[in-house]
Amino acid sequence: MKTIPPLGLILGVLAFVSGISVYLLTIMSWNTYSKNWICVPASIQSVNLVKQDGSVCRIECEYSYQFADSIYQANRTDSSSHSKDVESQKARYDILKNHLDSSKSFFIYVNRMNPGETILFREPSFKMYWFLAVGLACVVFGLVMCCNTLLKLRRIEPVIEE
Repeated sequence: MKTIPPLGLILGVLAFVSGISVYLLTIMSWNTYSKNWICVPASIQSVNLVKQDGSVCRIECEYSYQFADSIYQANRTDSSSHSKDVESQKARYDILKNHLDSSKSFFIYVNRMNPGETILFREPSFKMYWFLAVGLACVVFGLVMCCNTLLKLRRIEPVIEE
């Protein structure tokens, strides 16, 4: 006679595996996306902070940079709708504005395979932290479900001697 594993054990294993997958994929995507990109100085021509609907914040930035004997012009629009991200957008805007006002170079990251692709800020975003938190929550939930189910299965019923 086959026994079917309890639902709690199945859900626990699924949550654990899903959590590990989300966590690892988030870290791997952050580490590999721009890890090998080259840091080059850029000259910022303009930067604007655009507010929409009170909670949406967008940075519009125009800049130029030189890579492999070519000069590139780029514009970047980064937007965010989460309040924590709006605060970080304002901090990023202040950094870019200070570089524009002082005419200092701002270092950007350029994809060596596609020099038209750049990143202004390489640190993780709020969304990346959110995925890490969800992944860890699933891992913890899965472990708790598995342990709880296994403990219930291991309970020994008292033997009644007559």
